Amino acid sequence: MEYQDTILEMMKGKAHPSLRYFHWEATKDQFEIFCQQEFKIVREFPNYLQKVLDRKPSEPVAKELKENILEEATGELSGFNASHKDLYLHSMRMLGFDLDRFVNAPSLPSTIPFMAFLDEVSSNGSELECLLLFNVLIEGTSNDREELYRQMKAPKLSPKERNIQIRATLRSHHLVRHYGLRPKDLRLKVAHSLVEPDHRRSAYGISMPLINNIDRRKEAHAIMTQGLVMWRAYRNGIADACNLPAQYRRAIHLN
Repeated sequence: MEYQDTILEMMKGKAHPSLRYFHWEATKDQFEIFCQQEFKIVREFPNYLQKVLDRKPSEPVAKELKENILEEATGELSGFNASHKDLYLHSMRMLGFDLDRFVNAPSLPSTIPFMAFLDEVSSNGSELECLLLFNVLIEGTSNDREELYRQMKAPKLSPKERNIQIRATLRSHHLVRHYGLRPKDLRLKVAHSLVEPDHRRSAYGISMPLINNIDRRKEAHAIMTQGLVMWRAYRNGIADACNLPAQYRRAIHLN
């Protein structure tokens, strides 16, 4: 676990100046382009995990992948009993987006290499590379350190209490305050909030013991760095396609 602090520090680099703009200043048309590209990742994510699982990883990794795929594909763990793809599309429909045009939107030039990278790692990457890329980097945020610390200090709540707590925060969400979505239509946000804390702890708990020598540290640093570079280029491309103001367009240097 001693390498966890290094990974958490690297996760601070999963940030982009466009995010604040898309949350609080973007037009509906700009936000639709952003969501169309994000949906491509949401739709393919369980397929990437399945490719890793099909290569028969070790039992702890396989268990983590199976639980993640189950939730992503069915929503069974969160209790929604709908795939995350469908929960995402529900919010898009409630925002007034045309789902036919939405689902069939072309990939931006920066989205294509990012998804090719994810596909390549899921098909050929080592167990450690796949864990760090998908379960840590892609599913995590720049606030992972704070979130893990908060979870450690938070009182144990029942599922009903957690649900009430989560739903109470939805009124301040950007999709409600800036885009006018009803809190009850933030189904994917609720599903994530119900299952992600356990997934985050498990992802770090399983992957960190694998980083047990200098070669594994180099491997971990390389995949995290490459993943951050590819993710930032992907987000740069979305910002360009939406013609955002210059100060929101570029994230280049890793922290």
